[in-house]
Amino acid sequence: MSEISKLNIKSIKLPSDIGYLMTLSYGYSIGISFYETGKYRYIYLFKIEKDNFIQIQKLEYYGYNPLSYIELKNKTLLTVGRNSLYFYKIINDKLWRTTCLNWDKNNDSLAEVLQVIEIENGKIILENILGDIYVVEKIKNYKEINISDLSILDGYISNDNPEYEFTYKIPCEQRWKMTPIAYAQKNTVFFNDFKIDFSNEKYEKVKINENQVNKNRFIIRYRFEFNNFILLLLEKSVYAIIDKKYYEIITKIELDIINEIIYVGNNKYLFTYENKDKNKIFLLDLTDFDFKIIDSKAFNYNFKRDYYQDKVFITKYQDQIFVFDNTL
Repeated sequence: MSEISKLNIKSIKLPSDIGYLMTLSYGYSIGISFYETGKYRYIYLFKIEKDNFIQIQKLEYYGYNPLSYIELKNKTLLTVGRNSLYFYKIINDKLWRTTCLNWDKNNDSLAEVLQVIEIENGKIILENILGDIYVVEKIKNYKEINISDLSILDGYISNDNPEYEFTYKIPCEQRWKMTPIAYAQKNTVFFNDFKIDFSNEKYEKVKINENQVNKNRFIIRYRFEFNNFILLLLEKSVYAIIDKKYYEIITKIELDIINEIIYVGNNKYLFTYENKDKNKIFLLDLTDFDFKIIDSKAFNYNFKRDYYQDKVFITKYQDQIFVFDNTL
């Protein structure tokens, strides 16, 4: 029996328009449909229950393709993209959009927000395509949501009580000179060639050695974070494994660009390539960070192509691994 066959893998069909999928830490998953001119877009809510993947909600999604998305520490989902920040919460098995930010505190356009990271003190750090850096924070004395008290239309809560706001902007000195986020250490964020300490209100760029983050690889997922290390795409098809304790590069590995990667136990990781072997999943052994592909398995799925890449979705919740076919 192959190594992959020993894993608890279940195949699931998804609606054919889903182009983005994120499994949250508490038994739900979010799917967002492709952007197609002249067509409605949707955001799907799935519940993972008894090893099943159940669709429980479908809402219209306003905006273009999300260029990044994260689950915040308070179990809020944030998607960012062109002129938009959308915050969602799951309450009573339903998805609610609680805050929508389309302009910064000076009512200036956000342009395309490409990157987002949450740091230890709860601040959210963003960077747009122009290289501008923003700080977003939860509003002080924010009154927590009580569904019975709110004006709700088709799953979108009235924006009279937003939970988050822009608090600071660091304009880029040279337009279109973005320097990608590499990683965060507590309240310090390391960009490509500088770092900023966001623990106080005096934000200064401090020059550091070049991180060599690939400036053309900022869409959705080119940075994968695990318990003890970060897998970060450098130039071309070279990844760095960065130790999270000392924030030093342990090793570099050469690998075609990864689309999805999940930890399955015993120093092993399931992954799919972005634009290669689209119907296969691979098993990677990283014992002592000695990179070795030990198994692969083909799935005869027809994956729909979106603007950026072919999608092969894999995800894990507790001990159940899901491989998704979006041809339903």
